[in-house]
Amino acid sequence: MPKEQYITAIPNSGFRVGHKLDDLITGFILAELYDLKYLHSSLIDDRWEAFFGFSEGEESFTDFIESEHREGFDLVSCSPLMGVRFFSDRTLDRFNAIETLEMRGRRWLKRFPIQAVRTWRRPYWNGVPYKYLERVFENRSTPKRTTVYCFQKAVRVLLYQVLQWARDGKVNKSVYDNVVAKLRDKYHNHPHPLKIANFDPDTIHVGVHIRREDASVENERFLPTSFYQTITRQIDDLLTDRSRRYHIYSLGSDEEMNELVQSFTSESYGDRIEFHLGEAAMTTFHQMSVCDILVTGHSSFSDWAGFLSHNIKLYHPHFHMYDLDETDWVVVDDEGYFNKGVLAAKLQPRLQVS
Repeated sequence: MPKEQYITAIPNSGFRVGHKLDDLITGFILAELYDLKYLHSSLIDDRWEAFFGFSEGEESFTDFIESEHREGFDLVSCSPLMGVRFFSDRTLDRFNAIETLEMRGRRWLKRFPIQAVRTWRRPYWNGVPYKYLERVFENRSTPKRTTVYCFQKAVRVLLYQVLQWARDGKVNKSVYDNVVAKLRDKYHNHPHPLKIANFDPDTIHVGVHIRREDASVENERFLPTSFYQTITRQIDDLLTDRSRRYHIYSLGSDEEMNELVQSFTSESYGDRIEFHLGEAAMTTFHQMSVCDILVTGHSSFSDWAGFLSHNIKLYHPHFHMYDLDETDWVVVDDEGYFNKGVLAAKLQPRLQVS
């Protein structure tokens, strides 16, 4: 009789919460794609773990491997430098060394002057190729022992990839739809004291995330204020007869924040703007996730607020954020322009009930 098969994805111990979510999503995607049982690995930061609520109703990976009553199992570890490795329940001490070996090995490789060596087996920041998954799961049809697949250290699968594979006929789009629906249900049905958004239900709320602080042209995370002004002007043209509020979310130096305030208050709709500058990250995230329209920045923070939002999102393609689901995502060009007809059509049902 075939044995149970499980999947977990361990978020990176470093980086910000958006990057950790890019790792965590891998487990949910692969569970849906290959009909595996999901084991939850913590986001490391207990505060964010409690905020999102993604572990609710899920078995913990740690509890699974530490269970005294668990029968023997095999563990398939997938990490960049160490590759795909197999462990039994009797050799888990070796598995526990994977993260240390990955970190030390990467640090050692970075010292080489030859780029090909420095980047050898680098993390899959933009997701593993489909062939990687085929290789990992090719012999999974009739396992003789319970098997746990563990993806870690940025060996990841991202939502944009699932959409691309669906367009290529490799997977069914329902994989994307089911994963997104599951995460949204978990997030919005999980109460937390910092999930606060006292928005007037009779007003259209437009959230705008402007990344500053560590953003630069060099790291491709900076978009000029004029880019966002172009977007909000077009949105305002579509909402001229409606009650509306613009919420500007950002964090940065006093100089950067003053520039945002001066630029947006000079707009014709300046009296409809609320600035949320340097506010609590969790409350900021939640408010962005429930805005009627969200304009994302080059940031996984607002990207994830967008994925967890049931509403309309505008985005400028960057990194692994492109060719997104046109059901609720609207693409913006380099100058800040988008198809106003497309947005108007998506807004119509909302305007009729607001």
